[in-house]
Amino acid sequence: MRRVAIRVWGRARLPRRPCSGHVAVSAGEVACSTVPSDAVDAARLLLLGPGRTPADVPDRRTGTASEPEPPSDNKMTHMLHEVLKSRPNDLDALNEIAITMRKHRGRLRPKALANALHSISNCTTFQLTSPVLQLRQALIERFMTSLCRSDKTTPNDIAQAVNAMRKFAPQAVHHASSRAVNLLPQYGSRDLALTINAFATCHPDSIRPAKWRALAERASQLFVTCDPRTLALLIRAFMVSGRPFDFDGAIRACTRVVGEFDYVSMGIVLSVLHDAKMTDKIPWAAFVPRISELLPNVNPRALSNITRVVCSVAPANAPLVLSLAARAMEMEDQLNADDVSTLLQAFRQPSFELVCVLAHRANVVQDNMSASSVANVVRVLSYHPGIERNVIVQLAGRALEVLRDATAHEVALLAFAFSHHGLPLAPVFANFADRALQLRADLNAIDVSMTLLACVTAGHSDEEFVRQLLKRAAEVRDDLSANHVSAICLALTRSELPMDSFDIEAIRHRYLAVAHSMTPTQHANCLHAFVLDPWASVTCIETATKYLKAMPPGDTVSALLAVAVTPLAMQSIVDPIVHRAEQLLPTMDADQLATTLWALVSANRNRPDLFDKLLGRLVPIVTDTNHRVSGKALANMMWAGAYASLVGFDEVAKACVSRAVHTDGVEAQAQGIIAWSIAALDLVSVEEKHLRGLWSRIVQEFHENEAAYPASTKRLWLTQLWLAYYWTALHFPNVFQYVNKTSLSALTSLGHATMVRSRREPELGSLQGDIVRLVRDLGGADNVQEEFECPTTGYHIDLVYTSPVSGRRVALEIDGGTHLFGDRINGATVLQSNLLRAAGWSVTRVDAATWTGIGFDKVKFVIDFLMRADATETKEHPTEAPPDTTV
Repeated sequence: MRRVAIRVWGRARLPRRPCSGHVAVSAGEVACSTVPSDAVDAARLLLLGPGRTPADVPDRRTGTASEPEPPSDNKMTHMLHEVLKSRPNDLDALNEIAITMRKHRGRLRPKALANALHSISNCTTFQLTSPVLQLRQALIERFMTSLCRSDKTTPNDIAQAVNAMRKFAPQAVHHASSRAVNLLPQYGSRDLALTINAFATCHPDSIRPAKWRALAERASQLFVTCDPRTLALLIRAFMVSGRPFDFDGAIRACTRVVGEFDYVSMGIVLSVLHDAKMTDKIPWAAFVPRISELLPNVNPRALSNITRVVCSVAPANAPLVLSLAARAMEMEDQLNADDVSTLLQAFRQPSFELVCVLAHRANVVQDNMSASSVANVVRVLSYHPGIERNVIVQLAGRALEVLRDATAHEVALLAFAFSHHGLPLAPVFANFADRALQLRADLNAIDVSMTLLACVTAGHSDEEFVRQLLKRAAEVRDDLSANHVSAICLALTRSELPMDSFDIEAIRHRYLAVAHSMTPTQHANCLHAFVLDPWASVTCIETATKYLKAMPPGDTVSALLAVAVTPLAMQSIVDPIVHRAEQLLPTMDADQLATTLWALVSANRNRPDLFDKLLGRLVPIVTDTNHRVSGKALANMMWAGAYASLVGFDEVAKACVSRAVHTDGVEAQAQGIIAWSIAALDLVSVEEKHLRGLWSRIVQEFHENEAAYPASTKRLWLTQLWLAYYWTALHFPNVFQYVNKTSLSALTSLGHATMVRSRREPELGSLQGDIVRLVRDLGGADNVQEEFECPTTGYHIDLVYTSPVSGRRVALEIDGGTHLFGDRINGATVLQSNLLRAAGWSVTRVDAATWTGIGFDKVKFVIDFLMRADATETKEHPTEAPPDTTV
């Protein structure tokens, strides 16, 4: 008979009993060797009793049940990582593993502890429960008291632990830096690069300068043994840290091994030196040949890094830049979103073909684009007007998709980028504005100024949006720079909202504080805003005008443009600016001359001598096709000449029309102004072929983009086009034979309806009431109609008198300040009279100043008016419906 030995976990033993095998029970389990299963079962039953497990057996020393063997340190860190990754919302499981790890933290070896700290550093606020925070603190203490001093702790362990603790344990980082300095003689170049890279992003106060000097000295000693990738890591780490470093020595080391560089290390080194602003110290004579050798095998990321640096050097290596561009086009299908963004920003003067390739690739990979990538791509494409509009529209769709998760700064970047294209994207900017309001508390000075200016420039001038961003600007006013104040003021000007409805006191105070550091352009931008509310901004206006003498032509014109809307009571500030502009006339280009002319007319400054000088400069420029003149400048010239009815302007006007027809990129609003100006000038001598080309463009623009224009711009545009159409149809009916009839009909119908709805309150309400009462007293109350709507032209006539004798309807118009330029009626009033007469009206005008003048016989004037109406032979009444616009 064989004997069986049975051993229980712990010290408890059973007496030997005769048995047929040897059975050992260890570590809470009953194991058997060469024993039948029935024997094992019998032994387990004898040892534990019915229904009990080894964990239920009490220890004779403590009287408690046994515990299972804890998992290994690698197992625990793996479980922590898996819970955070695959079950981020399961706090019970997370707390359980945290408690277990804290209880057995003494079992954690250096690498496992570093991995655990790294996992905890990535926890969200939701996951930082009390057990997790206790575990984090316990691991930090374990690192500081034991592992940081252990000989088994490797440089890689220190680097990984520092990467995890740098955000929340500066004292532990300090201990780690001490340990790293002590181990410096044992560090190889690779270990040192990893360690310095970890310390680079730590808080500056967590590592003493002496330790940084020791690290830098050791790095310099290891230059001779460094491979290219290690050199790249060392240079990048010290650049990120901002600490003193022997960059010259590092560049010499790179030059020594430049032939061993692969494309990855080459891209890293060049990018780091570029970010450290040390590209001028790169020995390009040695680097360029190696870059050329690497180009055939380069990957997209390295290509974008290398291109960014090479193209930033002045003067750039032209053959290498061409090779990089060719390689970028070859690799089009491999480029990701970040690569496209970087390459578009890198090339300073890319070929149109390259831009088209990258733009097409941007659309292909846009689903992977972040908000910042979209913003960068769109901003760069704004410099290339030849890019198709649908590319930008599709990128706008991607921008809306990523907008929900965009940060405050990313919203600002997106709005700024899209605002440069001038496309009608009002719904997109409305979304940008809404997201900015949601993140209002996160907007800093840069974000506030950039978002406000971009959205307003794009036509989103919602009053509540502007008010909320101004409030945020007031909250961060101490951080507003001269550029920020200038941008906010420019946005207020472009918003066209009443300035007295906003509180800009903080902006005024900040302007006075930073005025000494502003450029002339920024002073001009601020002046624009301050003159809109002049009585509250007198000090700011006086401060801005002090810088006139230093202003070049462009800024002087901007200042003149600003004061063009100044109330008459403050016109004294206009004279010095006009004088400065007059001095600079010989040095102004076409756009500046046109803007000066526009500003003088807008400010109601009737200066025939200055107008003669301006026209003398403009005529040779406009008539010479070698001079570049923008569509906006053409529109400004045309409007000013027409509104002021300038003498001798007809030749300039015909040249402007010719240039407008043959100039690409003339905006729809500029086309409308030019067409209206032709009518206001009554320019019947204009060539019909030019009118035909102009109206073809106008109708096409209406057909393509009518629905996308902001309401305020659209109303003015449609009103001008309706009046221009009416005049053109009278004098040049054949012009409309070659345009799209459906679009023309829609344009004219909408334009006439807009004209009818655009009725304003009478400028001279009380004076008009006096005249109406007198005409009713002398001509009969039933024969007088006030604010009569002409069904043909859409004009609202101040007073219409129907003669009971002749049956003729005659019009009486009362001219106030808005009808005059200087001492004569302006072009808009002339056009009104011409179109009303063409519609069959007899129009009599009376100047308000004449009516209220001393000695003016009002009764005689009205009697003469009534008698002329009675004496007129009966003619057909004005048309009661608009003309048929379907030519």
